[in-house]
Amino acid sequence: SLLYQSLVEKQKLAINVSADYSPLARGPSQFTISVMPAEGVSMERIAQAVDDELKIPTDTLMGADQLRRAKTLLKADVIYAQDGLQAVGHFVGYLAALGVNLDYYTNWVSNIDAVTPEQIQQAAEAVLVKSHSVSAQLLPEAGAAGAPSDAAAPFTGYGNAEIH
Repeated sequence: SLLYQSLVEKQKLAINVSADYSPLARGPSQFTISVMPAEGVSMERIAQAVDDELKIPTDTLMGADQLRRAKTLLKADVIYAQDGLQAVGHFVGYLAALGVNLDYYTNWVSNIDAVTPEQIQQAAEAVLVKSHSVSAQLLPEAGAAGAPSDAAAPFTGYGNAEIH
């Protein structure tokens, strides 16, 4: 991801970055970003770096090459997920349990192809709202075996945003 490339590969502020959300959740959902800081990097520095990176999609339209690459990666994930009947059956069953029409699955690739840079920017503006964010620092229990005294763990933020 671009966030991983920036925080881990370029700035060397973190050793891992991940993001997660449930695209089929009913009602408000959470978009979670977790960051494992590199040794010696403070929670404040990580939080500021994440905030800076999350301003980019709200302030700048995604370029055509970047959008094409993102779509290709998403479509490749879907193709690999279909490599076997179990995963497809599980997903179709999940859709049925949620009352989601099978068209969600069958039209997914064409829906991804139709996404525009403007829609990405609108989604970012709706979801990446600083006043909706929550941050947490998870530390090992004091005196836990092998735990450094200044251990830092994932920064998690931008929760409870409504995702459409």
